[in-house]
Amino acid sequence: MNIALLVLDAVRADHVSGYGYSRPTTPNLDAFASANTRYAAAVAPGVWTFPSMATMFTGQYPSQHGLNRADRSVPAELRLLAERLHDAGYRTGGFSANPYVGRMYGFDRGFDVFREFWGVSGGGGRSGVSGVVNGAYQWLWPRVRRTVKRSQTLTRAYQRYLRRRVEARDKGAAALADAAIPWIREAQRAQRPFFLYAHVMEAHGPLAPPVRHLRRFMDEPAMARAREINQDAMAYMAGANPLDDRSMDLLLDLYDGSISYSDEVLGKLLDALGDDTLVLITADHGNSFGEHGILDHFFSVHQTLASVPLVVRHPRIPAGVVEAPVGTIDLAPTVLEAAGLDTAGLAGISLCADTDARSCLVTEFLDPPLERFDRFHHFDPVRFRRDLRAVRKGDHKYIWSSDGRDELYDLGKDPRETMNLVDTEPGLLASLRKLHDDWLLETSAELAPVPAAASDFEVEEDVAETLRTLGYLD
Repeated sequence: MNIALLVLDAVRADHVSGYGYSRPTTPNLDAFASANTRYAAAVAPGVWTFPSMATMFTGQYPSQHGLNRADRSVPAELRLLAERLHDAGYRTGGFSANPYVGRMYGFDRGFDVFREFWGVSGGGGRSGVSGVVNGAYQWLWPRVRRTVKRSQTLTRAYQRYLRRRVEARDKGAAALADAAIPWIREAQRAQRPFFLYAHVMEAHGPLAPPVRHLRRFMDEPAMARAREINQDAMAYMAGANPLDDRSMDLLLDLYDGSISYSDEVLGKLLDALGDDTLVLITADHGNSFGEHGILDHFFSVHQTLASVPLVVRHPRIPAGVVEAPVGTIDLAPTVLEAAGLDTAGLAGISLCADTDARSCLVTEFLDPPLERFDRFHHFDPVRFRRDLRAVRKGDHKYIWSSDGRDELYDLGKDPRETMNLVDTEPGLLASLRKLHDDWLLETSAELAPVPAAASDFEVEEDVAETLRTLGYLD
C-alpha cells in the first residue's frame, strides 16, 4: 500500500474552512475531507516543529524522545518511520521545506531521496547580495546589540529585508511540488510500495504569501499596511513590539493568505497521488496571534497551538467526521500497521483501532529557549520560564505548569480558553491533576535517555540563515 504523509506547517485547525472557519482558506483540503475522514479534535504533541515532528516520526511523546531543544540531532537508537518502512521494502521520498526536519538534525534517515528547500542544502540557494547582507548583519549585530535601543531598530530592518526575500520567492513550496510530483509519478510506476513525506512551510512566519492569495482576503491598501507590520514575535512578547487589534487582524489576513497558498500546493500533491494511496494530512502545530500574550508558537500549549487539522484516507477507516480526540502521535502506528509492521512500544495507537484505552492525550512544551529573549536587556522573561503540559480528556483540558500557574478549561463551552476554572471547579481540577500525575508516572517508566547536546553541535550556515528568516535565531 502506498502511503503519503503531508504536513502543512503552522496551520491551526480553526483557520481551516472545513473546520468551521468563515473564510474559504482550504478548498482542496475541504474537498478531500468531504470524501474521506476528518478528525474534529486532533491534538499535536508539541507546539513547535522539532519535538512535534520527532513524535510524528516515532510515535513517542516529547518527554520520551527528549528532542525538545534544537542543539542535538535524532539519536541513532531512535528508529524513525522512514527507516522502518525502508527496511520493509518501501521506496521512500522526503521533501521538506522546514530546516528542523532535515539532514542536519537526522530526519533524512531512511529516505532513498531526501530534498530540502528554501535556503537549505538542495534548495533555492543564495544570491551574492543576500549572502553579503546576511554576513554583514551577523558580523555587526554582536558588536552593537548592547547599544541598540529597545525599539530593536536593527533587528526590525533585517527582518524586513528577510521578509522581502520571502515575498520574492516563497518558502520553497513551488520548488517542493516541482520535485515531489515527478518522484510520485516515478514511484507509481515501480514494483514496490512507496512512502512520501512532504512538508510545506508557507503558513509559517514571516507571513508573506503570493499576492493572488492575499487578494482573496484583503484589498490593496490593506496589503500595503500589512507589509509594514513588525512580525518580530519575541519583541512582541518582550513588550518591545506592541501590536494593536488592527495590526493583529492584518497579520491574520496574511496568515489566511498563507494557508490558502499551502492548500494550493496540497491540491497539486493530491492530484499527483491519485486515489490509490493512503493519505494523512495534518500540521505539526498551530500559531498564536496575541491569544494568551503569545505571538508565533512557543511558550504555550493552548488550543491555538495544540489543535491541528487531521484528514485521512484509509481503506479501513469509514468516511465522515470523528469527534473523539485523537493525536498526531497516532500517525506513526497507523502507518506502520498499514504496512504490516510492528507497533509495539509506541505511545500512540493506530487510528484504525476499535477502542482507545488511553486516559488522555497530551501536548508538551519543555525546556523553554529563554535565550531568545537575550537581546532585550531590560526584559526579565520570568513568566516564560516554565515547562508546560496540557492533558486533554474529552472536552476538558488541564494545563500543568512547572511554576504552579495551572489552568483548567471546558473546551465544549469555552473553545478559546478564556475562562480558567481552576478556582471554580476543584473536583474536576483534582481529577485531571491526578490524570496528569498518573500519565507522567507511566510515561516516565518508558523514558529513553534524553539525547545529550553535542558539545560540537553547530548549525550549518545555510540552515542558520533559514532559521533566522523564520525567526528562530537572532
